[in-house]
Amino acid sequence: YRLSKIDTPVLILWAQNDLVVPIQAQEYFLKYIPNIKLNTYFDGGHFLIHMHPHLIANDIANFFNLITT
Repeated sequence: YRLSKIDTPVLILWAQNDLVVPIQAQEYFLKYIPNIKLNTYFDGGHFLIHMHPHLIANDIANFFNLITT
């Protein structure tokens, strides 16, 4: 798979109640992308960023801090 050739760290933010993107999508990415981090949120849906913008921003900032240090 071409996904296995991705060498850039990848962050996936997914809400457990997302009715658009099923859990199988992140399972697929976790299986094939080598340097991936999945953050699962237990409330919220497909528009998670609108419900928790500060939490999302914090998680993204933490992810970039991890890959730059």
